[in-house]
Amino acid sequence: MKFGYGDYYIDVTTEDVASIHKLSKEMFARLFVPKNKPLEIGIIIAIKTENNKEKIRLENDLIAGLNEYLDKSKLSNRFNIINYPESISSKIINSETAKLYLNRSRAHLIVFGSLAERNINGENNYIFKLQGLVRHVPIKGSVKRRLAEDFSTSLPNKLVFPETKELLGFELTKDLLGYVIKFISGSAAQVSGDKNISYKLFKELSSELPIIQKVNGVENPIVTEIIKRNRFRLIGSLVLKIEDLYNIYSLKRKDDAIFETESILNELRIIDPDNIYGSLAYALLLFKKLNTDGAISELESTLPKVNNNDIALWRYNLGFLYAYIGKIKEALEFYRKASYGIIDPGVINDLEIFISEEISKNPQLIQLIFFRGLINYKAKPDYVLAKKDFETFVNNIDSKKYPDIVGLAKKYLSEIPY
Repeated sequence: MKFGYGDYYIDVTTEDVASIHKLSKEMFARLFVPKNKPLEIGIIIAIKTENNKEKIRLENDLIAGLNEYLDKSKLSNRFNIINYPESISSKIINSETAKLYLNRSRAHLIVFGSLAERNINGENNYIFKLQGLVRHVPIKGSVKRRLAEDFSTSLPNKLVFPETKELLGFELTKDLLGYVIKFISGSAAQVSGDKNISYKLFKELSSELPIIQKVNGVENPIVTEIIKRNRFRLIGSLVLKIEDLYNIYSLKRKDDAIFETESILNELRIIDPDNIYGSLAYALLLFKKLNTDGAISELESTLPKVNNNDIALWRYNLGFLYAYIGKIKEALEFYRKASYGIIDPGVINDLEIFISEEISKNPQLIQLIFFRGLINYKAKPDYVLAKKDFETFVNNIDSKKYPDIVGLAKKYLSEIPY
């Protein structure tokens, strides 16, 4: 075919028409799928049905119940259930097409599959077949695999219940989907950096799940698995909240951020009393509350549980605390052992800054000047700063209280090459 005006013509072949038709279908598909609203957690339900009865059951019993359940959440205003029509749901046959529509709808999570009626051993049954996919910010492969494992483990692939118990069956299915949606949404929010959403969802589930773990005295293995994983994720959320407050403290050097960790630490210590990071943060809180003995006791009680990657940090902190209360022999021993370990240079700088702050607040604690010098000499090493610290300590009139470390300071000064 030729189209033109005057001396200008366009020759359109059948291949061109086919390409334009294909492009038009693609544009239509992209433009005319339900879109998630900005700032909401978009949940797509794309479950195929075989007849009108199943469709009515799906919408009235499952989708409506799911909306009702999520409306009770503290984050109810953030959830947006997108129920795909049959015309779109029927096209989602595998993870590839699910991912395509998940992106087109700008949603975060899709549950897809089918609902069908089948006669099993002479009894009419409803059969759900379910799969799921989550969309998130780009993350490392190991984290992506963990998220996929969370989904595949918590989402039941197949649910079968008789028509005679359809109300109970749809109710249980709705509950399970609701729990899975909260759990996976929380996991996705956690890896995407939205710590408040993840914490609130995991916290809600920790209260809801144990209540329905058993039905008629029989433990539900799916719920049991979600409980186990949810506890781990909730612990992670609490640790991240503590880390955020510690980072604020590191930047502003104000103790308010440390005091804000108290309620979070109390919750963490109930859920996971052996959490190593929680112990370290709790010791810092105790020290800031002027309970140095309590901080020492806390770190010493957890020291046997600390792995090799963190043990130097524990020993440096214990060394500082013993130096702070004037127990020089114990402090030296912890510093000596810490020097054999591996520790991040950034952590060493934090320790030096921390000791410097305490020297400024308590100039009478001149022994801290020596131990700051020890960090500069052994751990960094920065011989200029180390020399300055050792000389300041040795020349202080009160250093005679600590003859052992005066001798050590002089020895180290003789070793410094300049």
